[in-house]
Parts: sequence; structure tokens; C-alpha cells
Amino acid sequence: MALEDIQALPNKPDPKVEGLVVVTEGYLIRAISIRPTVSRCGARVERSYRLRLLPKKPSSLKGRFSFRHAVVATVPARLVEGRVDANGAPIALVGKRVRLSGMLTFAATSKEKLNKTQGTLWELVAVSHITSCPTGACPATGP
Repeated sequence: MALEDIQALPNKPDPKVEGLVVVTEGYLIRAISIRPTVSRCGARVERSYRLRLLPKKPSSLKGRFSFRHAVVATVPARLVEGRVDANGAPIALVGKRVRLSGMLTFAATSKEKLNKTQGTLWELVAVSHITSCPTGACPATGP
């Protein structure tokens, strides 16, 4: 599903879309680390990141640009941190085009963020794959 299609979904719950596993692409404009929490049983929960994605690359990642149209994805830290290329150099994902697969969910609790830091109440959760597309175009196959 294209990022534009996710942005175009109405901001109300839809059982036909809720829980749908999608593969989408976009430009990663921000990655915000979320502190680990403790579950009800006392076990630590894995750290994660809240990613902000736009369908088109902004002219600059410095200075002011709008997050109002961003789609949010929650990603386990292990999918973002420690990524290295063949030479062992870290791979930075922010500012790059990425492909990710995850489950669409309606985040009604994010209403106060709508049109401020995100453009839709639909978010991607349970992200299982994130792939950098170094040439700006993702390969045609796979997640």
C-alpha cells in the first residue's frame, strides 16, 4: 500500500483496514527513540523507535519543514540500530528512502498530534522488516 493511500484513509476506525499487513515505502525524516517500559508482569519491553515517513523527499532535513503529513511507524530498536554495510560502516536511515512492512492500526489516542506531528491517525505497528533503498528506488521484490 502506498504511503499516499495510508495518508488518504479517513481518520476513523475501519475494521476492513485495521490489522491489515502492508508493505510501504517512504522517506524517513525522523527517528525518535522510545525508552523501554516494563510490562504488567515486570519483564522489560524492548526499546523501540517512532519513525516519521513522508512519500516525497523534503528539500532539506535541516531547518523547518512540515511533519503535518507524516505517517508514523513504531519499529523495534533492533531493526534500526547496528546496521552496517559490507565494510562495517554504520548505515544511517534518516534522510533515506526505506521500505517497511507492518500492521496498520488506528491510533485514536494520537488525536492531539493530528496535523501537528503526523498527518493521519493510522499508524504502522509490529514492523517486521525495514530496508534501506540507497539509490532512492527500492528493489521490486521482497519487503
